[in-house]
Amino acid sequence: RILTLLGYSLRAQGIYDRAISFHQQAVEIAREAGDRSCEIANLNHLSRICVAQKNYGEAISYSQRALILSRQSGDRLGEANALANFGYSEVFQAKDTQQVEPEVYESAIHYLEQGLELAERLSDRQSQALCFSSLGIAYVVIEQPQQAITYLEQGWQAAQLSGDLYLQGINLAYLAEACYGLLNYEQAIYTGSLGAYLLEQIGSNDWRKPAALLTILQGQ
Repeated sequence: RILTLLGYSLRAQGIYDRAISFHQQAVEIAREAGDRSCEIANLNHLSRICVAQKNYGEAISYSQRALILSRQSGDRLGEANALANFGYSEVFQAKDTQQVEPEVYESAIHYLEQGLELAERLSDRQSQALCFSSLGIAYVVIEQPQQAITYLEQGWQAAQLSGDLYLQGINLAYLAEACYGLLNYEQAIYTGSLGAYLLEQIGSNDWRKPAALLTILQGQ
């Protein structure tokens, strides 16, 4: 559990390689000790780090393991985290490979809806934020902007409550895209500017996405 805390602290500082090392050690020790909840927690932490590194295949693998173990042991919080991580990773993996067919996202949406329901029952703000964000992004990609806005606005609020600046920025970036799709340019400029600012402030290159949209709006 000490290794878990060390890994979590390093992830928060963006020192991913050392964080992975600590979490992997923690998984092995927890497994040997029969500490199932600690093992599940570290698998979920590893999944989140892989998402941050845009290594979605590994993120899916870790979250699947966490999901199986949490359901076997009845760890509801671990299950909520695993569902959120799994759905989030699937959405971004599909998006990265430029797949836009709705059926590609159906599985991820199903897991995210399960995760959201469970996270709301457990008042797990971080998992709620991940689920809302992922659902919103999925609906942006399959060009259902009105549905996307509903989830993204809730995702932004949940990310504010959990204190996750990266998720706040990502929600705002995709909100801008959804608003642009509905020809609501004023709201697209507001959310896009704020999203780009937040992402740039924490050193994430993802600020370029809303900035590109703002450049298009400026040109129009």
